[in-house]
Amino acid sequence: MPTTWVFHIAGSSGQRKSNDRDQRSRLCGICGKHRYRLSSRSAWFICVTASTDHFLEFRGAHGEGWRVAFQRVQGCFTHTISLIVGDSRIPLLESVRDEGEDRWPPSPPLAELQFQQQGDGPRAALLVGSDGRGHWSASILADPASSQLLLDVACRVKSAPAWLGCTYRLLPGVTPETSNEDVLLLVDGRECRVHVDRDEAGKTPTLHVQQRRLVIIPPAPNAPPPISTRWTYRISWVATG
Repeated sequence: MPTTWVFHIAGSSGQRKSNDRDQRSRLCGICGKHRYRLSSRSAWFICVTASTDHFLEFRGAHGEGWRVAFQRVQGCFTHTISLIVGDSRIPLLESVRDEGEDRWPPSPPLAELQFQQQGDGPRAALLVGSDGRGHWSASILADPASSQLLLDVACRVKSAPAWLGCTYRLLPGVTPETSNEDVLLLVDGRECRVHVDRDEAGKTPTLHVQQRRLVIIPPAPNAPPPISTRWTYRISWVATG
């Protein structure tokens, strides 16, 4: 994968002390990386980080396809799901990262990412992570025959979680509609379907949209912790006309 160098300039927050003894000011509020003062009297900093392109991309039998782009933000990977139509990529969903609140994260805190080739087909993304309260894993793979993205998430917890699930931000131009147990995403005259699968016990995860966020919540476990919870869902392109 090609590696490029990415930089941005950020201003210091609050009043700057002349000796800058506050160690927290040496970390960027945008990327969480170390930053460097442009000059001894400057209130501006420059952050330089190495960035590697991480993405899955495939096209189905009718030319439509999916792109899942991964980005590391403050030590964990987020991902953006886009629909590919011709030469265009239409962003639909962006996973919501931990917002720093003292609660369980809105999306799994996945810190490691690997890609695995699936025979002659498209590769899959495999992710793992932990935050002291639980251990998460996820796989994202494509099924070109059905034009679907398949997402499989699991979490093993030591104590009863306050909340488990996946949260996505609906990106501009996307309109959600409820269809039975599914959610339709309408954009540019096209439809995409988000579907949750029943678990091994026959229970269905909760799927809903609230305040421009798509939320997937697995069924409550039927045994006390420590216990593993798994939920799967899929996103497909819906042919119209």
